[in-house]
Amino acid sequence: MGRRRNAIVPSSTLEGAFHAARRLRNRAESGGYVEIETKAIEPRPANTAHAHDYDIRGLVLDGIFIVAQDNKPVTYRAGDVFFVVAGTRPTEEIGLQGAKIPVGRKY
Repeated sequence: MGRRRNAIVPSSTLEGAFHAARRLRNRAESGGYVEIETKAIEPRPANTAHAHDYDIRGLVLDGIFIVAQDNKPVTYRAGDVFFVVAGTRPTEEIGLQGAKIPVGRKY
């Protein structure tokens, strides 16, 4: 899974973040993702590896979100889209300033 960059609308502004989240929701829904919600996550070290029975697609609106899959951490920043495939066992770490991330699930 490679890192994807969303460079159309700068997410550093409130308006840019709103449009980026709306684009994520539209793409996620058209791709079969449901239960789309925006999470404000407090800073924390990496959690324990865990698995989900659904795919996850998300967009970092603000902060730093680090996802490690197969012991390979990838750092996502504002504007970055990330994916986690069902059945994989990732860990997730939240940077010092926390993170705001809309995510969707695909069953």
